[in-house]
Amino acid sequence: MSRFGMPLDAAALDFASVTQLRDDTQIAWGELTAAKSHMYSPSLGAAFPDYTVFPDPTRPDRLYVFRSVPRSLDTHKPIHVGTRTLGAALEWIDATEPVWRFEVGTDLDPLDPDGDRLSPSLAVWTGPIVDAAFVPAAGGHGNLRGRIVFRNQLSDRTNIGDEDPGLLPHPKIILEQHPSCREWTLRSGPQMPSELHESGADLRTLDDVLTWAVPWLAAAADLPYALEVQSFVVSTRGPGHPLTVRVW
Repeated sequence: MSRFGMPLDAAALDFASVTQLRDDTQIAWGELTAAKSHMYSPSLGAAFPDYTVFPDPTRPDRLYVFRSVPRSLDTHKPIHVGTRTLGAALEWIDATEPVWRFEVGTDLDPLDPDGDRLSPSLAVWTGPIVDAAFVPAAGGHGNLRGRIVFRNQLSDRTNIGDEDPGLLPHPKIILEQHPSCREWTLRSGPQMPSELHESGADLRTLDDVLTWAVPWLAAAADLPYALEVQSFVVSTRGPGHPLTVRVW
């Protein structure tokens, strides 16, 4: 926060200043706000970002934008910006895909040959974003793209045309839409200690499906306390085919 309690403007913050900010400092860009923190952690359930941005340590006018792909950061390109600010990077990404969420912190610099240098970094999640409450639980989904949001939890990117097991192994629960696309089956993941096989009907939306699944997470993991959805991914073999939802 600034001295007056207002969020700092991303357009006025360069990457070098990120390391000087205290954790939980609020940073605003347009209508979005993020707190400076340790970076996202997929192992704790955070969805992988679509873009990660690092400053070039050798060029004061250049940023490296990494387009995240599953299990790697191989796709990257340098961009030249007039001012190397968080706002400039967000504007560049937003011109291609709408920015939905961002985080600011430090991360291991992928350009460091030794792999141990920490660098200021910006993680960005882009749209399109569809609320699970607006995804019908019945029927095919030929135009489902981007990410799904459930209880403010972003899914990993929805994969159309390829059955995607998700970016993390061992889901707690697997939800499968029946070929008729009107009923769902819930089963525990292959590495879970408890075997579950439940059927659900009269579910109107994907939000209903996930809400139905939440109480079974603890049962699948054989835990005595309730669990919430940490992460999930929605996939299908193609337009008109049933959906599969993997939940962690």
